[in-house]
Amino acid sequence: MKSKKESRIRRAKRTRAKISELGALRLTVHRTPRHIYAQVIDP
Repeated sequence: MKSKKESRIRRAKRTRAKISELGALRLTVHRTPRHIYAQVIDP
């Protein structure tokens, strides 16, 4: 059985591959206690 981290990384890689295949935009969000930063990434 894979560790939690390995399976999470694998799932993220698969999701990013699918997104780039579709040519869709990706939204990444970084949250701090005071601010929320959002970034749109074009493949």
